[in-house]
Amino acid sequence: MKTNAQGILVWPRPQEITIRAEGMRLSFPLGLRVVGDAPWLAPAAEQAVREVNRITGRRFVTSARGQSKGTLTVTTMAELPRDLRPVKAAEGYVLSVAPQGVLLARQDASGVFYGAQTLAQLLRAGQTDLLTSVTVRDWPRHRIRGAHLYLPPREHLGFFFRFLDFMAELKLNTLVLEIGGGMEYEKHPEINRAWAKFCRDALAYDFGKDTSPSRASDDVWASGGWHERTGPSALEHSRYFWKDSTHTELAGGAWLTKDELRRIKAECERRHIEIIPEVQSLSHSYYLCCAHPEIAERADDPWPDTYCPSNPKSYELLFDAMDEVIELFRPRILHIGHDEAYTFRVCPKCSKRTAHEILASDVNKIHSFLTSRGIRPLIWGDKLMNITTPDGTRYGGVRRYSRDPVTGMKFDMPATYKAAEMVPEDLLICDWYWSLDPESARNFHRHGFEAIYGNFHPLGFADWEKRTNLPYVLGAEMSTWCGVTPEEFGHNDVFHRFFPGADMLWRGLQMERAQVSALMAPWITRFIERMTEQKRWLVSGGRGKAQSVDLTAAVRPLPASLLGRLEVGETLQTVLGTGPFSIMVSDGVMDRAVVLDRTHPRSASIPIGYRASRLLVLQGTTLKGVYRQATYYSYERGPADVLRCRVRYADGKRTTFSAFYGDDIGPITGNWPTCYRAVPVAAGPGHTLFAQEWVNPRPDVPIASLTLLLGPDATGQGEVVVAALTAVR
Repeated sequence: MKTNAQGILVWPRPQEITIRAEGMRLSFPLGLRVVGDAPWLAPAAEQAVREVNRITGRRFVTSARGQSKGTLTVTTMAELPRDLRPVKAAEGYVLSVAPQGVLLARQDASGVFYGAQTLAQLLRAGQTDLLTSVTVRDWPRHRIRGAHLYLPPREHLGFFFRFLDFMAELKLNTLVLEIGGGMEYEKHPEINRAWAKFCRDALAYDFGKDTSPSRASDDVWASGGWHERTGPSALEHSRYFWKDSTHTELAGGAWLTKDELRRIKAECERRHIEIIPEVQSLSHSYYLCCAHPEIAERADDPWPDTYCPSNPKSYELLFDAMDEVIELFRPRILHIGHDEAYTFRVCPKCSKRTAHEILASDVNKIHSFLTSRGIRPLIWGDKLMNITTPDGTRYGGVRRYSRDPVTGMKFDMPATYKAAEMVPEDLLICDWYWSLDPESARNFHRHGFEAIYGNFHPLGFADWEKRTNLPYVLGAEMSTWCGVTPEEFGHNDVFHRFFPGADMLWRGLQMERAQVSALMAPWITRFIERMTEQKRWLVSGGRGKAQSVDLTAAVRPLPASLLGRLEVGETLQTVLGTGPFSIMVSDGVMDRAVVLDRTHPRSASIPIGYRASRLLVLQGTTLKGVYRQATYYSYERGPADVLRCRVRYADGKRTTFSAFYGDDIGPITGNWPTCYRAVPVAAGPGHTLFAQEWVNPRPDVPIASLTLLLGPDATGQGEVVVAALTAVR
């Protein structure tokens, strides 16, 4: 039979998979057999062995002779047995698991690597010594399946490398790596010093203390609706003119050495991930202009973000920086930035030219520099677009004008979209305005451009199949726009976006939100466990026995919005089959729980009376209007604290832990379990609860009781619901 692989744990789902009734009895280890004389085949097969053994955590395959009890055969499509149909597409593979052994055939070295990822997933999913017999014919729909990341902070390089493993398992093959001032520049060390100082300045920025002449008035600030008056986001919105976002998370506001970058390059190559370095130019050039203010287009900006395109010294500095990046990464493609270019025609020389001429001239200079070195430029496409939405709003490279009503200072951002007619056709466009123009790729192609979709949000992309089944659309990249840390990736839903995104890029088919939820919940929880190294009992298991805590003393009827909706049994388990959690039900629906709101902000004391290594809190919320921002918009404050759990020990000492919205607890109604620290629990159709795991710092002291309190960031609309409490003894 053929299946779409929903019944087995392979992700992204293969193009074709046939599952047979018989299985392969696993007898470890299998021996490696290489059939074919292609010079790259044997090294690719050895790498496949390492990958399978690494991912499964056991020695499934050995290349040592005389030690094997079965065979893993790695071969080429030309050597494929007649009963198996070959795959001709690049990066494709055929995987056959049969009682007599495992066969992996490939179209190229990447195909061997991706076939190994699929085999490892099948092995890891197995709960017995019997491996499901399957035949997989698989290949990617899109050539570029990527991510956009900042350079990681030094202290999180380990997480960065684990994230590369995550990308490899999802068969993503491209990393757009933003470099900026985060790379050691030997010829211009002042760039690194200026970048670090700028990041310190941005993090310490206070709009209320800013007395510079170009600061926006309070009226302009208030009209913008900005949430913060301090930090990088405040600095970005502090002028009467528009400024670029600061990207202070890049390299943790510091820089990495070239040796560290060489390791990043090597680790990507090992995982068949191509690096496209992004060297921001024209706009987002804080790292250049703060080091050399004499090249800045604006003399009145204390933190200039745009160099002067009429100043030859701008290109001397930029090309020196690019040369060092090129020498280290040896890229096939280099991203030249150019998004959010707001500042044109300010200096006397630039004022004599049109903005589209300035933009085209800048792009053409950089294009000539790169193509002379055999490198294709990739560019953000927004400033080359002329978009008018149905409501008449205009976006892209159109003119914008504003005036500060208090100071009278004017900002004029001239149109640039005509530059699309003045730049070379071999520019590769990174189209991040795809949501504003449903014909964006076609419109770019009218100028001869190929494109990839940038800032790809898989579940928000309408008509994916129609808009990507075009010869001039090469794929997409999913951007993170936050520090490369477990906490920021988790809070900003990076893991949850990459999961459906990888499947859509590999298979070329649209995924619906409800479909994603059912498929993703067990998968992503295990992925996050490995990425963040949380070591949760609910996921990884371990010592201890679960015991339900009686909540009777603290329960109330469910709120009206949930009554009769949570169709559950008396016992619930997580999507991984762990727990269990004892639920109060009547006639097949949950009817009571600990319910906290503004009227009842504190529960009665819940007695426990024994030692526990962990507490597992099963919870959810109906709160509305809770503060929830990505980290790059919330420097001033962290996630919303909506539930506090106060622990009292038998010796009288106390401690408290919180549930943060979007990380540990989320909305009960909906199908999108994005709380990265919690394990989702299905609570009937369209409803989810979240199991938070608290590790007791004093496991040898009995816990006398637990009191639940509404957190300080809970709103007055809705409730926090704790459905069950389990102790791990």
